[in-house]
Amino acid sequence: MEELRKTSRLPTYLMYPRFLLDTTLNDSARLVYLLLLDRARVSMANQGWEDEKGCIFVFYPIEDLARDAHRSQTVVKKALGDLQQQGLIQRYRQGLGRAN
Repeated sequence: MEELRKTSRLPTYLMYPRFLLDTTLNDSARLVYLLLLDRARVSMANQGWEDEKGCIFVFYPIEDLARDAHRSQTVVKKALGDLQQQGLIQRYRQGLGRAN
């Protein structure tokens, strides 16, 4: 890898919100939050990904989130629970057999 310069092309990256440094969340929960936040940025840029109150939502099935985070589905489910408990995300049930 070469030195970073003003003209360097950066690889794709996830933005890490500073407030996460001050939370008690474990690294897996923080990573899951970063992936959800990245997906939310895509939702914000596209039409039709907000509810009637104007809140942005994301669709990210557990199996996809686990694959992208390189974590088990069990770890991701716990991370989502921790994030919800901390008030960082809200999850809604879509119905039987559909992602939350």
